[in-house]
Amino acid sequence: MDNRSILLSFQESSPSPFNDNAFEVWTVQKYFITSCIPIRKMEVGDYRKLPLKEFASVQDRETSEARFWKAFNVVKEHQFQSAPNTIHFNPTEPQSYIVTATTKVSLFDGLSDKVLRAYSRFQDDAFSGKFRKDGKLIIAGDKTGTVKVFDYQTKALLRQLRRHNAAVRTVSWSSDGLNIISGSDDKKVLKWDLATEEVLWSSRSHHSDYVRASDGHPITPDIFASASYDHTVTLWDSRQSDAVWSVNHGHPIDYCMFTPSGSILITAGGSEVKLWDVVNSGRLVHTFNNHQKNVTSLAIDGTTSRLLSGGLDGHVKIYSLQTLQVAHGMKFQAPIVSLGISQDNKKLAIGFVNGELMVRNNRKEKARTSSDALRPEISSSATLFEIMDQQLSQSRYHKGAGNVHDFENTVVVETERAAHLQPYEKHLKKFNYQKALDAALATRNPVVVITILEELCRRNGLTIALSGRDELSLEPLLSFVTRYVNHARYSKLVGQVAHRILDIYASVLGYSETIDELFSKLQRQVESEVAFQKEIMKVKNSIDCIINVATMPKRLRTEDALVKKEENTTLEVPVDLREP
Repeated sequence: MDNRSILLSFQESSPSPFNDNAFEVWTVQKYFITSCIPIRKMEVGDYRKLPLKEFASVQDRETSEARFWKAFNVVKEHQFQSAPNTIHFNPTEPQSYIVTATTKVSLFDGLSDKVLRAYSRFQDDAFSGKFRKDGKLIIAGDKTGTVKVFDYQTKALLRQLRRHNAAVRTVSWSSDGLNIISGSDDKKVLKWDLATEEVLWSSRSHHSDYVRASDGHPITPDIFASASYDHTVTLWDSRQSDAVWSVNHGHPIDYCMFTPSGSILITAGGSEVKLWDVVNSGRLVHTFNNHQKNVTSLAIDGTTSRLLSGGLDGHVKIYSLQTLQVAHGMKFQAPIVSLGISQDNKKLAIGFVNGELMVRNNRKEKARTSSDALRPEISSSATLFEIMDQQLSQSRYHKGAGNVHDFENTVVVETERAAHLQPYEKHLKKFNYQKALDAALATRNPVVVITILEELCRRNGLTIALSGRDELSLEPLLSFVTRYVNHARYSKLVGQVAHRILDIYASVLGYSETIDELFSKLQRQVESEVAFQKEIMKVKNSIDCIINVATMPKRLRTEDALVKKEENTTLEVPVDLREP
């Protein structure tokens, strides 16, 4: 039935539009004619699409904290010649940041994440590039023992501070921005005057090993801290020569920093992150021990309520400073040497040992999903025809589906449109079972592969799909079986497929090293699963015994205890009655 026949049928059953009493009825029918929904009628010979196997959905236990950190998407990756040792965000422009790697300090644009300029006036490797609080100056140390100060805008080299005898691995600003603290591999900590380039204070060789971390107090410009590979972190006051206090971290320290309030000093050494009370003579407040390898970097988010730590185990841990618990964690493929987060919590930058810099942005915004917010108001004085036309203009259309709104007298118009088949469905349609299984394996989706295997079993074509394979076509199949043979959802069917593969290809073992290695791996997977199931059964039996005893009525438990007591009681025979 075409649109013309629809219109004629409505004209035959409808009053004339020039009749005032029937005007509204005619406009309603006119509206129905314009809202026809085209669908496709299934023919007898059509191939029905293969529905994917559905499993019970796993309950979503994600917290708001986890959803926030998972919203950080990778937007840029940059490769350096060596590992980025320091990442620092501009305090005045939260999106821009500098990365210290090789012999330069690179400034990245916050919007494009591209290098804007590079501060490269270094003779050797640069370390610990950091912004001043006002964002106008940048300092960094180098391997020659020099501390250099650059102008942020012009890249001009303003100061070169030379007094160290070894590489300067850590530099930091005082809270007023007029002094610089530097720590070196010569075991010394110096405090510089930016204006005169003179040393105002020296640590007098307090540390006995390399000084690798330092930080200025965020409130008091005379107080700062230094940490060394001699396991100690020391709080200094430049108004006195001796240390205010010094505590032992227990491991060589790679990083130290104050909290924004200045009341807590945080150190990272070994696999531990420790919090020290600055006011109370360095009393240990808490210890985080959630990394498997050395912790190399720390950062505090813009809300000052979260502490981030990165380690050589490739993990980034996010701790809550209120509850002192791990709030979230992220896993990466390479060891982490540096990380930084912007003050607006929208950008996270991570540096890896292999020289890669990964930048993640959190640009998730609340979208207006309510259609009422976009729908204009309808005047109360509008006619029925105006209301219907306005609603029709606001209707949503989908390709091949027509109008979304459903009406009681809507006319259905049949259209011809072939169903889109996946490659494995096309092969199943032609009864090419082996090619269908190969196409399913190429998707790398276990649900698709399991669906195809079940369909092949239903058609009695599993043996046909598995037989006649060479080394190249058998390898992906064996890899899938090896990977999912102990998976709870797929193990039953995958185990049957593994038995069938062994029956078919047992006679050709030993001809291919790749196939033999996969079969050996399959054996190890099965042995591991069997051992695990045995341990689970032992635990189950123990729990069953505990539950049975706990649920036994009190009277029966008392009777059992009396019976055991009687069995353990022995009757003593009198001495006169004993046999000689």
